[in-house]
Amino acid sequence: MTNHTIVLYTRSLHQLSTTLISSHTRYTDSVGPRPRRSLYRQLPLRDPEVAYVLLQTPDGPTLWHHHVLLFGSAASVWAYNRFGDMLTHISRCICGIPVLHYVDDYGSINQSQDSESGFHTFATLNSILGFHMKETKAQPPSAEHKIQGVIIQCSENHITVKPCPQRVQRILTELHNHLQTDSMTPEQARRLAGKCSFTTTHLFGRVGRAPLRALYDKSFSTSNTINTATRTAIIALTEILSHCRPKTLPLSPTPIRTTIIYTDAFFSDGQRTWRNSDFTEEDDVPNFDFDYTNGWAAVVFPPDKTPIVIHGVVPWKILRHFTSNRAYIYFLEAWAAIVTPALVKPLLTHPYIQLCDNDPATHAINKGSGKHQPLNNLIGSHWAWHNRQQLTQILKRVPSKANIADPFSRRDFTIATTLGWTILQAPTEHLVQTMNKIVGNPSFAHKHGFDNTPAIQQFHTHFQ
Repeated sequence: MTNHTIVLYTRSLHQLSTTLISSHTRYTDSVGPRPRRSLYRQLPLRDPEVAYVLLQTPDGPTLWHHHVLLFGSAASVWAYNRFGDMLTHISRCICGIPVLHYVDDYGSINQSQDSESGFHTFATLNSILGFHMKETKAQPPSAEHKIQGVIIQCSENHITVKPCPQRVQRILTELHNHLQTDSMTPEQARRLAGKCSFTTTHLFGRVGRAPLRALYDKSFSTSNTINTATRTAIIALTEILSHCRPKTLPLSPTPIRTTIIYTDAFFSDGQRTWRNSDFTEEDDVPNFDFDYTNGWAAVVFPPDKTPIVIHGVVPWKILRHFTSNRAYIYFLEAWAAIVTPALVKPLLTHPYIQLCDNDPATHAINKGSGKHQPLNNLIGSHWAWHNRQQLTQILKRVPSKANIADPFSRRDFTIATTLGWTILQAPTEHLVQTMNKIVGNPSFAHKHGFDNTPAIQQFHTHFQ
């Protein structure tokens, strides 16, 4: 049977508070959110014959016929989003108010002298069109507001975004209760994932994406018992929400020359040297063998300094965590992409650019999660570290032929020697203990990661 109420010809865009923040470069100082009153009841259906609900009761099934949008229906959200898009378009074109919306929450960042006028004009426009806002929840213009569980602070020079402390505390209490009772229904998992998604979306990079994936998986399960993946996700989210830092964005960024990093990795089966970018299908990937050798390298181009080549191998004590499902193929690339920023922290600009020629590794890091739990811990640790350091990584794929790190991963340093570049060997063996904690302990991965690792701190002295 076809559900004709959810046929979509265009896709409505959810305008998160991040979209609102991006408009701050043109409109400054005041935020004024307004929610809509009884949003679905204000929109009658063109054809009520598509809106029936079958409700089971102790006395038998009952059939309900609706003439307005059905609350709780996915089709209603999409229909209302199209109405919201229309309303914001009219507000911008006729009234000159830079309004954005997320379903029925409307907000705007405007100049201080215009904010009060825009706030009341938007409500007046709604009333003229026959729609009404919920005045009890309207927030008058101010330099600080809470929108979608996120506090946005506007100042003359920068904008600061941070999760609402009360919201964070409520989520932490809920997470703790699930750990204590060792239970979580699929519906609870769905709601919890939604709450955490709003909160972690506004942190740097992809913080929290890996544990959120486990919660969404739980929402489709049929069991109320917490499995290992869900427990790991709860522990990781607890650490992330307990220690996340506010996000501060300058309103007038100073143009800078960015640090650029190239990374590459390979492994050899004794007969052939494989670059991870050689594999296009999973079936092409050979099963791991203890006799395989590997190598990785990174080339760092810091502004106005001599390029630096860093190379190393991944010890078996680390690689053994990733051999069960051939994840070692793109783990080698992910390892190079993740450990290099920690090794060269003193050389990183904000933001910095990193280039990798392996699609699966690039996709998994940018997405914030993969299919392999130990790798998810490593990726989660990577983004949590960026949040603590207030760094922004721009990770892109580069064609293999354009990846200058390729020969260095195979220990061919001809180019570096000829050009006088610095060549350093990574202290990989000294990272084994820390790495084992990261892949095996989600709490350690998201709270500490590579912080305060003596081998990395010692490596930083090369750049002082």
